[in-house]
Amino acid sequence: MPHSFLSHLECSRTGERVAADAVQGLSPAGAPLLARYDLGGVREAVTPKEIAGREPTLWRYHEVLPVRSPEHVVNLGEGMTPLLRLPRYGRGVRGIAMPTNGNAGAAGQARSFGGEAA
Repeated sequence: MPHSFLSHLECSRTGERVAADAVQGLSPAGAPLLARYDLGGVREAVTPKEIAGREPTLWRYHEVLPVRSPEHVVNLGEGMTPLLRLPRYGRGVRGIAMPTNGNAGAAGQARSFGGEAA
């Protein structure tokens, strides 16, 4: 099973496909690139129960992160961001929650999201 199911990058403006394995900045049109994944492949390869049983870090979701090989994973000792349930907000939306940012994380900052996968 692949470590990541990243299939390609896509121009956010034109939809043009760009290779995911080459270093890219912006698309040829000068727009941000969006990572696209083979979600059908992910669905066949892993179950939500398997994912939930993994170590509670960002990398438990490695199938939908843009790092193709486990030896390139960077772990800063981060854990899962606690979620605050919001039962009085979002009427009609079941299970609405908001990530809490009040505590400093492993990186020593209250906001250290996404740096591990950048």
